[in-house]
Amino acid sequence: MAAKKKVQIVRSSGNVFEDLGFGREEAEHLKIRSALMAAIVKLIKVRKLTQSSAAVLFGVSQPRISDLVRGKIDLFFLCDLSFARSRKSELHTLREVTLVDAPAALRTDLSLLQRASYAAALITQTTETDTPVPDLFELLHAFLESVVPASTGPVSVLAFELKLLHALGLAPPLEDIKLTSGCKRLVQHLTDTDWLALGQLKLSTAQFTELNRFLHGFLIYHLGKIPSSRQNALGP
Repeated sequence: MAAKKKVQIVRSSGNVFEDLGFGREEAEHLKIRSALMAAIVKLIKVRKLTQSSAAVLFGVSQPRISDLVRGKIDLFFLCDLSFARSRKSELHTLREVTLVDAPAALRTDLSLLQRASYAAALITQTTETDTPVPDLFELLHAFLESVVPASTGPVSVLAFELKLLHALGLAPPLEDIKLTSGCKRLVQHLTDTDWLALGQLKLSTAQFTELNRFLHGFLIYHLGKIPSSRQNALGP
């Protein structure tokens, strides 16, 4: 008779998203969004609304209501925004939102979502609220497109950090930093190489460890802190 496997029971933090490895702030945000989604679904059932009438009530499209009912919470999506410009102030009225893309893989693969979330958190930390920076938008967009196939793995996170530092004018000075010559070449390669080519790059454990430790310290020194989700983005 086969021996029974012992099941380890771990007490929940009270937030399932934090238990899954998300940073505290991000987990709280997800908890709020899921609670709001549940409240909307309950309201639709209580009022016996059709999805079409619910869409009119909430001012969204019918497919969006369908996604909510099926439990889809898209954290990352690309959309076109249409504004009615105000002549009296800088507060403009949002007229229309058209969804362009919402990577489905980010709903089903936690490791991909963690990398994307960390990149977004780092962008948020290094930019001012409501201040559009086209170059950084393109960087984040390209990164999201690269992580969805999952071909670059955690290396894409290090590459994103280096490309972001370069865009911010904080690129590591290769002649002054204390890294092996091979790792210095790797820093330059990850900074300059496009995302598609990075999918073919394989780092040894020693290379990954050296570069990871360097960037961790470099980011903290220049930015003061880094998002707590970095470790989850890089994996165990």
